[in-house]
Amino acid sequence: MTIWEYMRGSDVLDIKVGYLCNNRCIHCVVDPVRQGIVYNNERPNLKTEEIINLINEAEGTSINSIVLTGGEVTLREDFEKLVTYAVSKGLKVNIQTNGRRLSQKKSCGFMENLSGLHFIVALHAPNAEIHDAITQEKGSFQETVHAINNLRDINKEIGAKIVISKLNYKYLFETALFARDLGVNELYVVFPHALDFSEKIFEKVVPKYYLLKNEINLIANFSEQEHFPTSFETIPYCICPDSQAFWSRNCDLMSKARENSSKSMKLGLKKDLFNWEELRPKMKEKGTNCYKCVFNLLCEGPWREYVQNFGFSEFVPISEDKVLEYLKIIEMVAIK
Repeated sequence: MTIWEYMRGSDVLDIKVGYLCNNRCIHCVVDPVRQGIVYNNERPNLKTEEIINLINEAEGTSINSIVLTGGEVTLREDFEKLVTYAVSKGLKVNIQTNGRRLSQKKSCGFMENLSGLHFIVALHAPNAEIHDAITQEKGSFQETVHAINNLRDINKEIGAKIVISKLNYKYLFETALFARDLGVNELYVVFPHALDFSEKIFEKVVPKYYLLKNEINLIANFSEQEHFPTSFETIPYCICPDSQAFWSRNCDLMSKARENSSKSMKLGLKKDLFNWEELRPKMKEKGTNCYKCVFNLLCEGPWREYVQNFGFSEFVPISEDKVLEYLKIIEMVAIK
């Protein structure tokens, strides 16, 4: 018996504009790539016209949203031009940012009357001590908080993004409450992608999943009770085997964004949209028992490097009977 069915597809284009950033986050998956580009004397950032071309390629397709990410896109001299141009094309623009540049009100002014903007602001802790230790930039917490306040003042949609690490995993729920109190519209809780991390950095950054269970449950239950939109990324369903609130907020299969790669500059966007079905098995990994889990068709499994370091012992299949039993209890409570 099938409880959930999934249909793949995407209307989002993820544009990675480059590798310039004013934070040095310990969990950053981009930094090893940037170092390789610098080592090979390659160009680290796309030119303005290259990004404009990508936006133009999206026009006339099923794509109706773009994500501008990097690096830190707000540091670019053409940031205003790119955002304004994308909006003029009728696209919704999602801006992934650490927010520090937007702590200055003058940097936000041009956006006040632009519609269709959504900001995903990296907020990794409820206080400066932990957040700044993660970004490795003193004062970054205060600037990020000021940015959220500035964006809220001009009525922009704001999502707060927490990347989990050993430095903040005990404070995830506290960070969620802090973000809500700042006035953000939604929350994203993301497990780190430790691709190409050295053994030393991996040990410093990546916690085991079982350590997260309590904090994840607290956030999921709070989200449900307070109607505060929250999603979890790359946290397998079996980490919280009794939480329907968590299951319903697992977003791995919702984020199938199309993405530009270095080849897209040469081949053209339409020829270089990756197929997540082909890419996922190279980046994530599932165990031999995963097929027994009721969520097998929905769950993508953990990042491959996680399994290489920690193995599969944490991942215990969830039975369909257990899920049905839980749903029956929910239904009975609702009737009463």
